[in-house]
Amino acid sequence: MEILAGRADIGINPLHSRRPGLEYQPLFYHQSILYCSNSHPCAQVSAIDEELLTQQELAAPSHTVLSGAAHLYRLFPKRSTANHMAARLAMILSGCFVGFLPEYLARRYVGEGTLLPLLPEKFHYQIQNAVTFKKSATTHPAVQLFLEALQINRQI
Repeated sequence: MEILAGRADIGINPLHSRRPGLEYQPLFYHQSILYCSNSHPCAQVSAIDEELLTQQELAAPSHTVLSGAAHLYRLFPKRSTANHMAARLAMILSGCFVGFLPEYLARRYVGEGTLLPLLPEKFHYQIQNAVTFKKSATTHPAVQLFLEALQINRQI
């Protein structure tokens, strides 16, 4: 984690486990759904089933998946990994992969018809995000300013 390594002062991360020395302030939940591009073979099938779907290559994160979602990722034996969500989005848009994306990120592409949700009633999960920073940085001016900005924007 960049914060523990001293490469970042503060971040917004999934809240799935707490590490000693870090402070967490919960922010929001988001839903992730499995998607493919409109050029992927699954987009051409009129009625896709779970067996066909799980045979596809998954664009997966290179880091450990949240425990609440791990069972879904394990259904896909073929995986290619990328650490950043933007890279996984590009992989999915290429038409060669399926992958989980937050709804807020996929919304524009779904509206354009370039991304399609795949069996969203089964292939979805929800995670909570939190602002994360070192406990020792609680009084750091930059951290305080960022936290104040988040509070102002949450109240709007």
